[in-house]
Amino acid sequence: NEAFYHGKKFENAGPGRKASGLKVLKGPHGKFSNWAKSKLGVVFYKGKEMSNLMGQNVELLGNGWVKAAHQTFYKGVQKRVVGSITVHGNDYATDQMDAYYKGEKMNLMGQASSFKVLGGDYAGSQSFAFYKGEKINGCTNPEKVLGKGYLKCFAKVFYNGESIQTCMNPKSLGHGYLQCEMKYYHNGEPMRLAIPGLNPLTVNKDGTAADARGHKFVDGKVQ
Repeated sequence: NEAFYHGKKFENAGPGRKASGLKVLKGPHGKFSNWAKSKLGVVFYKGKEMSNLMGQNVELLGNGWVKAAHQTFYKGVQKRVVGSITVHGNDYATDQMDAYYKGEKMNLMGQASSFKVLGGDYAGSQSFAFYKGEKINGCTNPEKVLGKGYLKCFAKVFYNGESIQTCMNPKSLGHGYLQCEMKYYHNGEPMRLAIPGLNPLTVNKDGTAADARGHKFVDGKVQ
């Protein structure tokens, strides 16, 4: 008997061999992972033997994080963490001191206790906001995510981590459309012709839109 990972042989799985009785481990949501363990207690990650984890219990925490033998790993790479890892989803995690995005430590300035995922790729702490793990310049008090890609931060709005303009009362219209006091935006880009209050925009369920003067829009562009 032989054992394979992605079609490549990595161990003999016959009786008494390292991969004998190989069992692929499942994560918190019941999905198979890249981790496996044999009857002899040999632990593998992506077909590679993790020799320092022989006979150890492997706990899959989710989003690539694993705890085993008082060690913590992210996608098979050991990470030095403080205390235990808490997985927040959307590739974010925290320990007792720091936050991580896709396994890389973020510059959180010791605010791990106030860290939370805001929605989509955004996260925030007591003082800072982050987009895909990178600190957002000009946002010191993140409030809420508005639709896909937008973040309100006091009087500013950001799209995919970049500031678009001052906007005190933004309103998500869905399908990437956002209404500010003086402008409409689609996927972070200002729109022509439609103007709040003067020529209001209506967004349809299929993602198309039309203004009060009869202009039609697809993906924010006039048709």
